[in-house]
Amino acid sequence: MGSFFVQLAAAAGANVIAPALSEDHDYLRGLGVGKPVDRGRDVAAAVRDTHPDGVEAILDVVSQAPDVSVLKEGGRLASTIGAAGEGEGRFNIMAVPSPANLERLAELLDSGALRVSIQRSYSLEQAGEALQALPATHTRGKLSLTIA
Repeated sequence: MGSFFVQLAAAAGANVIAPALSEDHDYLRGLGVGKPVDRGRDVAAAVRDTHPDGVEAILDVVSQAPDVSVLKEGGRLASTIGAAGEGEGRFNIMAVPSPANLERLAELLDSGALRVSIQRSYSLEQAGEALQALPATHTRGKLSLTIA
């Protein structure tokens, strides 16, 4: 989800800041991140260093309690895990696999506006191995199953 968001936000003109391991900075820049921030550092402090007035929006895909201290007044917070809270400018979002959304996704992929990086592909017979690897493997992109 994060890699798709980065690409779509950058294509829409957003200045994307993303926390990442240092070895992933070049990968993220290739997706459209303007400012990768070392994940081991205080991300909010790093954002304030470059955006002392705050940012307009945050998409947090991992935190149970997103840090909103860097949001400008009236800024928006979106969470994919239901942690945005309630109120104006707070959005708990999730993908809806509707035919219209899948068609739009296919169009973005076909046009090259959205790329999917596949780190490793598994055969269908290796599905169990792939499921075990998913939480245990640091990936740049996706793990996939090939159905022949």
